[in-house]
Amino acid sequence: MSSEKANLSRRSFIASSAVAGTVGLAGTTTASADEIPSKFAQATPLMPAPQVAQEESVTTTPFAARLLNKAAYGPRQGEVAAFEALGGDNTTRLQAWLLEQLN
Repeated sequence: MSSEKANLSRRSFIASSAVAGTVGLAGTTTASADEIPSKFAQATPLMPAPQVAQEESVTTTPFAARLLNKAAYGPRQGEVAAFEALGGDNTTRLQAWLLEQLN
């Protein structure tokens, strides 16, 4: 067995795997709750579901705030704006943010 060290450092390995993982996750989509699989399209329910009043406007948390809440200790003042300035879309911003954190 050779005692030669590989040219890949731990930092560059983590950075490249993090970027590859985020690119893979960015391309995934989630199925809509309104879509019914074709095998259940003709099925009738045994008991109808109760009608629930739905909110007219559902707000979602911005991507930057969700990322900073989960990957850091939450967004500090100005961090969401700094994240938004890193690129044109969320994938680019996330890659730039990860590289910035690792360097």
